[in-house]
Amino acid sequence: MYSFTNLEKYPNILAVCNCGRQFIPEEMYVCFTCSIALCRYCCNLEIAAFSCMNCLEAITPSDAITFKNRCSKCMECPTCKNILTITMCVDPQIPQFLNKLYFLCQFCFWDSKICGLAHEKIEDLLSSANKIHENRPMPNRDVTDCERSVLNLMTVQQAYDLLQG
Repeated sequence: MYSFTNLEKYPNILAVCNCGRQFIPEEMYVCFTCSIALCRYCCNLEIAAFSCMNCLEAITPSDAITFKNRCSKCMECPTCKNILTITMCVDPQIPQFLNKLYFLCQFCFWDSKICGLAHEKIEDLLSSANKIHENRPMPNRDVTDCERSVLNLMTVQQAYDLLQG
């Protein structure tokens, strides 16, 4: 905000707020529906839009609460906690994953193929990953960081059972 310490060099036009404080007109806010001028102390701040911290995509308030201010497409690497990218497998040496989408970490090179998480459609990949994320075991509050990172990793068998069921 403006903080003018010397008002003598400016014109003596001051707006008075409902709280009794005087401000220059540039520091006042006007409500368009009721035409009331308010100062910065009388205004209630309201978040008008939410965006994902990683990809800056606009998300709805309900998704912001559900996914902790991230969109449903941004997944976290279970080993290094960086953001996973969605990649298509084009390696002919792995025929079961050929032309399928999977998650890949660009930093530690972890990929979701090791737990069988690969699909041909991006919607199926994201729904399977969200299903695994919702059903993972949650640690108690007194668990150390090392044990928490181990609990965030899901074994291959647990992930396979979830995808099959």
